[in-house]
Amino acid sequence: MRATSVYQTLIAFQQTFVTAVTFDADTVVIDVAPTFKVPRCSGCNRKVKKGYDHRVRTWRYLDLGGMLTVLRYGIRRVDCPRCGVKVEKVPWADTGSHFTLTPGSGLVPR
Repeated sequence: MRATSVYQTLIAFQQTFVTAVTFDADTVVIDVAPTFKVPRCSGCNRKVKKGYDHRVRTWRYLDLGGMLTVLRYGIRRVDCPRCGVKVEKVPWADTGSHFTLTPGSGLVPR
């Protein structure tokens, strides 16, 4: 079984897929991406086609197997007609949060 398949099952976020997994001495970096192609505004959840740029951002995840676990994604900034320039909505983090949502916690991204 591939490492990406194993971590896809372990992180268990809806609308998210694992693209790569990198192991370091004490860290696991999981590259993730949303399953939807058209980005959504993090303010109003509207589909937005206009984009500005992107930058790599990381979110701390629950430690797996005693190793620090980090999710990494090249998050895009979008130009929403209602909200203006915002970062896109991602299914694994709440708007404005630098931490991931905990699967099964009942919390749903806005």
